[in-house]
Amino acid sequence: TGNASGYGLRSCFDFPSRYKLVQMFAMEESKKVSGLSLSNLDYVMKSASAKGYYHPSNDEKANGYLPNLFITNHDLVRLGDLINWKYNDNYWKRHKAALSTLAAYTGPITIYYGDEYGDKSNTTISSDNIARTSGKISGFTQEEQDLHDYVAKLMTIRNENEALWNGTYRKLSSSDTFFAAEKSTIEQTVIYLVNYSGSATNY
Repeated sequence: TGNASGYGLRSCFDFPSRYKLVQMFAMEESKKVSGLSLSNLDYVMKSASAKGYYHPSNDEKANGYLPNLFITNHDLVRLGDLINWKYNDNYWKRHKAALSTLAAYTGPITIYYGDEYGDKSNTTISSDNIARTSGKISGFTQEEQDLHDYVAKLMTIRNENEALWNGTYRKLSSSDTFFAAEKSTIEQTVIYLVNYSGSATNY
């Protein structure tokens, strides 16, 4: 009949946060780059309600909506390609920083196959099928294995610390090259730090 009621899906991909994430560590498909400012992480880490998602439920964390943070899906360009289109350095460190953000995010996350080992399509053009690479579960290069193992550790840490996946977020410090956040529950507090300066930083 064309009529609809209700508030739709309780969870869907958080595209605005994803675009800010790839702009920080690489570039957007449209070639848009935010500079290198880590201040965008403040938006990415905010609660669903603070981002404007609304649902008339009693869910105190997200007002009923739980937006899903991700880096790649089947219709987007892989982070590896976005890095290579913009930079010639720190390919693996950029992956680690982006994936650590997923680990520290309150709510559901998606790691698209291949992102865990830094897959790329090795093309200079964007299409709907660019991220649909063959994938693999073995035969990694040394760098791919290192990233794979890093992501496995991240997910273990996330699983074992509720403050990361279900905690309240509070920004502690933010600049173009440094970001500090507190994630907390009643029983636990975890500090999340990202240093993008290229040199050691004390906090």
